[in-house]
Amino acid sequence: MPTEQPIASPIQGPTAQAQPSGQAAPGADGAPRTPKAPPLVPLGQRKIANVFTEEQLELFDKEKFSELHFDIQNSLKRFPNNIDAHYGLGLCSMAVGEPERAAVHLGKALELDDSIRPGEMIQEIPTSDPEDWLLMAEELGHSGFLEAAVDICAKIVASDRYAPKIRALASKTKETIEQDFYAARERIVSGNAPKDKSDSTATYKAASVIALVVIPLLIIIAAGCWTYSSFQFSAGQSQLRIGIYRYERMRIGDKTQDKNGPVENYFYKANKYFERAYKVNPFSFETLYYQEKNYATLYKLGEFRNRDIYNLDQYSWKPGRFKEVNSNREEIVAKIKEKNVSIERMNKEKKLWQEFYQMAKQDPGTTVF
Repeated sequence: MPTEQPIASPIQGPTAQAQPSGQAAPGADGAPRTPKAPPLVPLGQRKIANVFTEEQLELFDKEKFSELHFDIQNSLKRFPNNIDAHYGLGLCSMAVGEPERAAVHLGKALELDDSIRPGEMIQEIPTSDPEDWLLMAEELGHSGFLEAAVDICAKIVASDRYAPKIRALASKTKETIEQDFYAARERIVSGNAPKDKSDSTATYKAASVIALVVIPLLIIIAAGCWTYSSFQFSAGQSQLRIGIYRYERMRIGDKTQDKNGPVENYFYKANKYFERAYKVNPFSFETLYYQEKNYATLYKLGEFRNRDIYNLDQYSWKPGRFKEVNSNREEIVAKIKEKNVSIERMNKEKKLWQEFYQMAKQDPGTTVF
């Protein structure tokens, strides 16, 4: 019966010789499992001993990583800024194949002491995959720890323990980390750096709080503006209605309409109200339309004043007054054209105006303000 071939190990060198399948511990599926390479560093020279306590190192060597993780976490609760504790959690995470988690803990350790070089521990953690170290190096590089990240890649490149393919990957990863780091720094210098996630989260929370306060406030303000604009428009209509009524009475020969002052005053008051309404609500086409009709009717009143049949010289218009009223009317007409409303809307407003004018001729109504 032929002898079963051993599974090839990604680790090269005399310490990585595969053992016969009969001596390898079976995997979960019953198949032979590649035996793990022992540390290449003699026990007395292990730098990892400077990170762990004797008890923790014993747990590490026995691969009791859950117990080790729990023990270090308890230390961190008492001493949150303990460099060795963060460093140890990072190495523990690497031992169980969690490079992203390891980068978080090692990053905290580097924040406290940027002279730390996790790459020195690669050969002391035989359970770790070199590709996991490269992934962790990328994470550290993205976090700004360039020297530590590059050192990890350099250690793998320089070691003859790994296959050429792994060493080439480490060299490529090192170049990528350096390029990304300097590109990010250039963006920061030029002011085009992307915002940090924590900044984005804080900004989002601040924006949410502002929205909860500002949006209801804007709604209240908008409602108030609409109410104010509507009131001013109604007041303008009221004054215009009285002016039209008195003007029409004058046309049939009633010379008593100026007893409380010239009828023109009603049109001028109406215009003030329309101006206020439009200032608050510049989207109101109706306000502009009535303002234009107000000036047009006022102009006709001036023409009627200057006819001989009425003969009230004290209220007669001078040429400059006609020019002023006509100029104001043309300005309103220009604004109406800018609105670019449909023919249907224009016809609707025209019909409403005609109804309003006929009603004003018959009844001056009640003054709103």
